[in-house]
Amino acid sequence: DITVPNPPALGTIMLSDGQIVLNWQNPNDFDFARVLILRSFLPLPLITNPGNPRYLPMAQVVADTNLPTFIDPNLVRAKLYYTLYAYDRSGNYARPLTLTIDLSSVERETLLLSLQRQLITLLQKLLALLRGQ
Repeated sequence: DITVPNPPALGTIMLSDGQIVLNWQNPNDFDFARVLILRSFLPLPLITNPGNPRYLPMAQVVADTNLPTFIDPNLVRAKLYYTLYAYDRSGNYARPLTLTIDLSSVERETLLLSLQRQLITLLQKLLALLRGQ
């Protein structure tokens, strides 16, 4: 099989509680396997084999999933590029879907409040665990 699958279809990009939430629609190809997600600070050139380690200095593999959602908890004040590659069971990669989110203009206070909410939630969970033991 040398037929590439269709690329994922764009859904939504949200900023929620100090996280970036990406949603998309997986292709409905009969042999669809998963979606590989790369994150970078620069647009990536067209990569025919994104699993090739020589591209890792340019981008970080952040997920390899069959779910149509990815949550990135590593919020940074920068322009981020997420490149999604659907691939099939034969290892054929689709054309990429590139999502760009620019957080460089997000107010520092907004990020801090979001991170504080995350910390409070984690502390509440920890306290609940400690009380339960």
